[in-house]
Amino acid sequence: MKLACLSLFLVLWAAALPAHAATIYTADQLKLMIPLGHYPAEGPVAKRENQKMSWADCLTRSAEVVSSAVVSFPALRLVDTPKLRTTKIWTADASMTISCRVEGRMELSRSPYR
Repeated sequence: MKLACLSLFLVLWAAALPAHAATIYTADQLKLMIPLGHYPAEGPVAKRENQKMSWADCLTRSAEVVSSAVVSFPALRLVDTPKLRTTKIWTADASMTISCRVEGRMELSRSPYR
C-alpha cells in the first residue's frame, strides 16, 4: 500500500509540471546510454521538494521508488555515505534525484532534458 501511494504521489508530482522537455528518450535508449556514461543533457531543476522524515523511512521510501522505476528506467546510486544517500533515476523526459539526509529529510528534484 505504501509503495502504491508513493508511486501515485510521484506520478501526480511529475504530471503537475509543465511539459517543457525538448528531448524524450525511450526506456531502451536510456538503458543503453546510462551504463556507458552517456547521460542526457539536463536543463535546470524544474521541481524541488523537501519532506521531513526519518533516515530509516527515507531509505525505505527511496528504495521502493527506485525498485519500481528500474523495471522500466535506469537508476544509479550517486552518493552512499553514513549521512547522505543520493540516487538518480532517468525517465523518458527528465531525471529525478532522490536524496536522504541523516538529519531527517528527503529531497526530490526533477530536471527535464534539453
